Amino acid sequence: LRIVCPTLIFFIITSILSGLLNIYNVFYIPETMSILTSLINVSMILLFGDTYGIYALVWANYISSGLLVVVLFSLIYKNGIPIFKHLNFRFKYAYGYLSMSLPFYFTYFISQVLTGMENALSSFLGVGNVSVLDYSRKFVAIPNSMILSTTNIILAPTMAKIHVEEGEKSFSLELSKFIDLFL
Repeated sequence: LRIVCPTLIFFIITSILSGLLNIYNVFYIPETMSILTSLINVSMILLFGDTYGIYALVWANYISSGLLVVVLFSLIYKNGIPIFKHLNFRFKYAYGYLSMSLPFYFTYFISQVLTGMENALSSFLGVGNVSVLDYSRKFVAIPNSMILSTTNIILAPTMAKIHVEEGEKSFSLELSKFIDLFL
C-alpha cells in the first residue's frame, strides 16, 4: 500500500489537468494519452515482470503517469492556458457548473449503488462463482464505462460553459440535442 499510494497524487494531478484542458476545448489528446500510458504499462510488465515481479507494475505506473503529467503540462503551456490567472473564486460560475453538470454524474452514482448491491448478493454464492460473475460483468462494464466517462468528460464542461456564456435558451437547446443523442 505504501508503494502504490503515491499514484493517487498522479491520478489527482492528471484529472485536474485534463479537466483544465477540457474547459479550453482540448478533449482528444488527454484521452488518447491514456491509451499510450496503458501500452507503456503493459510493455514494461512484459519486459520486466519476470525480473522484478509485481514491482514492474508499480514502476510502469509511475513512469506512465509521470509521462502523462508532463504531456498535459506541455499541452497547457502550448495552448497558452493560464493556470493561476483565474484563482479568484466566483460562486455564480461554480453554481452554474454544479447545477448543470451534476445530472451527468447521476450514472456514476447509480453504478456505485448497483455494484454495492451486486457485491452483497454475490456473498451468498458458492466458492468460485463470484469470480465468474465478476469476469462476465467486465464484458458489459468496459464499453459502458468508456462511453459514459467520455460523455461526462466532454459534455459537462461544455454544457456549463454554454449555460454561463450563452444563457438558458442556448443551454436548453443543447441539452435537448444531448437527450436526443442518447434516445
